[in-house]
Amino acid sequence: MIKLNITNDMIESCKEKAKSIGKLKNSITNGEGNLSGVLGEYLAHKHLPKSIWKNTFDYDLVENGVRIDVKTKRCTSAPKIFYDCSIAETSLHQECDEYVFVRMLNDMSKAWLLGRMDHKEYFKKARFMTKGEIDPDNNFTVKANCYNLQIKELHDMFDIHTALKQLDVTLKQVKKTRAELPKLNREKVDHELKILLLDLQLLQQDLIYMRDKDEKN
Repeated sequence: MIKLNITNDMIESCKEKAKSIGKLKNSITNGEGNLSGVLGEYLAHKHLPKSIWKNTFDYDLVENGVRIDVKTKRCTSAPKIFYDCSIAETSLHQECDEYVFVRMLNDMSKAWLLGRMDHKEYFKKARFMTKGEIDPDNNFTVKANCYNLQIKELHDMFDIHTALKQLDVTLKQVKKTRAELPKLNREKVDHELKILLLDLQLLQQDLIYMRDKDEKN
């Protein structure tokens, strides 16, 4: 999993999008996590450089034709690999091809990209839990009927190829902004530079993750 620090600029850039979404019918927390959910989508989108942020009722991103739903769960501490990912039973009608899972601290200061998994593979491996049931793996009381799977079962979603794609996308954006500079006002320039800065900050964190991972091996 990838640990990420969330900046105030990231939060501000996602607030308007969160307001436009409204209360999500199939959210286990009854729509309370709109902003954290949008932040999770933002972080997943930035780590899938070829993805398009769609944010439909069925899925959030599209990468090379693959429809991806991002599941973000708020937490009070860093996740362990034996913690569970969850998909609500009421979300089964959603038409997506893959899931990406994110954990985020309640104060939205840090997040963890846990991994990804194909839709069919997830439900083949997941165990069904009913509302009110106590999960024996973590003593968590299930809030709604859902399908759970431990984090360690997920597939890693970041490697050197992803980093190079991120860098390529950012370089293209730099060239585009530079070419448009004569036509941009100060406010627009500041906006574009802020986006580029956020992208570079995320890339820096990802490379640190890769370095630390290599040093452990």
